[in-house]
Amino acid sequence: MGTICVLWKIMIIKPRHLLLLAVLLQNCALLTTYNVFITPQEIINKAEMLDEAEEYKKAADQYEIAVEKEMKATPIDTLFIVTALDNAGWCYFSLENYTKALEYYDRALSGGGLSISDTLTAEIFRHRGMVFDWMFKPQEALTNFEGALEIFKKYNLEYKVSDILVEIG
Repeated sequence: MGTICVLWKIMIIKPRHLLLLAVLLQNCALLTTYNVFITPQEIINKAEMLDEAEEYKKAADQYEIAVEKEMKATPIDTLFIVTALDNAGWCYFSLENYTKALEYYDRALSGGGLSISDTLTAEIFRHRGMVFDWMFKPQEALTNFEGALEIFKKYNLEYKVSDILVEIG
C-alpha cells in the first residue's frame, strides 16, 4: 500500500508521469495482443529476416517459437514444423553449435511423430552430414550423405546428387 501512495504522490506532483505511465501500459497491452494474434508464418518471416542478417541465435529462437505455436494449431502443418526445425538447426550450424544443430535435425527427422516427405528427409540427412563433417566424424557424415544421396537418386534430383557428391569429396 505504501508503494501505491508514493506513486500516487509522484503523479500528483508531476502529472506528466501519469501520461508516461498510460503510454507504457498501452504499449504493453499492444505487445501482449500482438503476440497472441501473430501467426506462426509471421514469426517465420521474422526468423528468416534475422537469419539473413546473420542473427542466428535470435533466428533460431524465433523458429522455435513458431514451432511451439504451430504445434497448438489444428490441423498441424507438419511440413511447416519440420522446415522450421531444419532452419533452426541450420542457424545453430552457422553458430558452430553442432550439438544443438543435431538436436534440431533429429527433431526435424522425427517430424513430431508425423510423416514428412522423402526429399525433405534427404535435405535433413544432408545437413546432418555437414554437421558431422565439421565435427570431424567422417563415418557419421558419410552415413548421412549416403542416406541423402539414395533419396535424391530415387527422385532423379541430379542437381542434389551432384551437391552431395561434392560434399562427400
